[in-house]
Amino acid sequence: MTDSAAASPLSLDDLTREHRLLLIVSPFRETGSLQWQQQAVSANHGALAKRDVRLATIIGEDEGYLDSMPMSRADVVQLREVLEVEADRFALILLDKGGKQLMSAAKPVKIHELLEKLDAAAGEPAG
Repeated sequence: MTDSAAASPLSLDDLTREHRLLLIVSPFRETGSLQWQQQAVSANHGALAKRDVRLATIIGEDEGYLDSMPMSRADVVQLREVLEVEADRFALILLDKGGKQLMSAAKPVKIHELLEKLDAAAGEPAG
């Protein structure tokens, strides 16, 4: 693999240039908080996609997914460091396009709260 995209780590700028980012961090896959949040996101995938939201999930020290695709360990570590999230506790961070933080929570967030934050950041919809 000599593809430069595979060799270069993800950057927050790249992730939020054209999309919003919802990051969910959990120490373990089996936590109720992670499972609840993933279920809420999955059930409302269309509403989030309509608002240009990409989903990043980090589990423990080095397991991560971006839109269900595995992330490299280096990308997981970099994303955690840039956003200053610990691997040993649940966290949810919502970033607007451009990387501005819209929300940060230490427990699962109801989907309507996420959508309200996204809509408020985008302004009133036209027409």
